[in-house]
Amino acid sequence: MKSVEQVQKDIAQHHLPNNTKGNKLATFLYRCTMVGMLMISLCLLYLINDKQSFIELPKQFKKFNFASMQQWIPFDSWFDLREQEVQAVPVYTPIDDYHFTNGSNTVYSVYDGICLHIQSNATGTFSLVLQQDNGVVATYDDLLDVQIKEKERILKGQKIGIYQDAVKIQFLQNQKEISYEKALEETSN
Repeated sequence: MKSVEQVQKDIAQHHLPNNTKGNKLATFLYRCTMVGMLMISLCLLYLINDKQSFIELPKQFKKFNFASMQQWIPFDSWFDLREQEVQAVPVYTPIDDYHFTNGSNTVYSVYDGICLHIQSNATGTFSLVLQQDNGVVATYDDLLDVQIKEKERILKGQKIGIYQDAVKIQFLQNQKEISYEKALEETSN
């Protein structure tokens, strides 16, 4: 039986030539990937420092304009420390004919749509009219504050205002009043 040293010598003498072309290509691609990752990491570090001001960079770095890169990266939302609301389907509990409450003083849209009109009332409250995507027109009344604008696209569950005790909501479809449940249906009849 051959010793380990003899086997190593035989392998060294009879080895096949390496595929140097394939190895060079793999090495080149690996190095390019590493350089690209390093460049991206440096740019992200610069942008993070620019937003958070961890260290003061020399004035030479101020010449570089990374604003165009920030358009591609949603960087402002990454470091937005404000509380963000959880989007949930708004549930209103009827109090009487057209008055509802939802357990808070915030008015949420019950369906996707567009704000058609906002009006200030003589009582110091506001009314707004939303054209829902399902064809229903919803009028929200007795709002203390409105947090949307006319012609603005509104999503289901979006905060649209604030109310005191109850919000008055009326739903119309084909100029006829309909119920809250009917106004939430996907298609208009």
